[in-house]
Amino acid sequence: RHQFNITNALKRFDCSLINFKLDQLKKLLELLGEDCLRTVYTECVNIVSKHLNEQYQRSTKIINCCLDEENGLTESEIEQYYSDIQNAKAADKMRKVHLDTSLVVESNAYEQNIKSLLKDMLESINKKRIDDVALKKSMDKMKLIGDYFEEAKKYYDDAREYLESQFQKSVKSL
Repeated sequence: RHQFNITNALKRFDCSLINFKLDQLKKLLELLGEDCLRTVYTECVNIVSKHLNEQYQRSTKIINCCLDEENGLTESEIEQYYSDIQNAKAADKMRKVHLDTSLVVESNAYEQNIKSLLKDMLESINKKRIDDVALKKSMDKMKLIGDYFEEAKKYYDDAREYLESQFQKSVKSL
């Protein structure tokens, strides 16, 4: 029954219910020490761990693909990534108490991923000519990400400053 409740709660990503059920199972296991409880608890932990890792893999794959130069980024895609981060943050307490921390991705891995992608985008922008048509697409992506992630605004501002300086150099050379 606990396993069924946990599986259903994962579909809704109800971390408080999942954590509550895992806490119950763990207490029962500590009190009764029965092998069948250990098996159920272990299976539940494995299900949750697998779900969290799959969510991270799916989410980062999508956002990484969207941030490739030739692809576009929609608001719904960045909203989903942001939502996945919030879910991962909600699972952090459960991760520390019940899950194998070496096997389950931490919530900050999402943010590290987006920072790495933004850094790469900024480096790419800094190598482009001011008349490159891909610049607008990259800048639009950075701006959209900045609407959801405060730290991303710095990358957008840095890119904007670079483009402004390149434009001024261009004008002076005329």
